[in-house]
Amino acid sequence: MEGETGFYAMKIFLNKLNPIILYVTYVRQILQMESFKKLNQSTYFKKI
Repeated sequence: MEGETGFYAMKIFLNKLNPIILYVTYVRQILQMESFKKLNQSTYFKKI
């Protein structure tokens, strides 16, 4: 019974943590895309 309760608590903990992890990865992807765009723009301007 003790192991079951621990597992259940862990499951709840992970469920609460999951949205945070998803949000963080989402934000990081956006930031990477933004920096990539800026990088492309700067190289583009250098060509002109």
